[in-house]
Amino acid sequence: MPHDLIPLTGNNSLTLPGLFAAQSFNRQARSRTAGDDIIRTIRDNIQYIGHFHTGGVPDRHELDDTQELQWRTVAKAIADLNFQGYFAHEFVPVRDPMTWLRQAVELCTV
Repeated sequence: MPHDLIPLTGNNSLTLPGLFAAQSFNRQARSRTAGDDIIRTIRDNIQYIGHFHTGGVPDRHELDDTQELQWRTVAKAIADLNFQGYFAHEFVPVRDPMTWLRQAVELCTV
């Protein structure tokens, strides 16, 4: 097992530090602990990832141009790896939730 993967207790899942979401991993404070090269981290560990959750960085708000991650680029990198798992939108909108959910789906559909 690579050194930067942390087994989650009780369900044989793995959390990938430095990633916004890999298996039940939602805390922004931990989301960047392995560095900022998110796409390389995904590529290097895709075989251990069961699903992704989106969320703005920082603060887990809407996926817009005020966030540090370029979600279309991240989604494209994941699609290029032929990832067959789930890609879920899990963020805390501060504006109309349905509008921003539609925008998130559109943004990440590559």
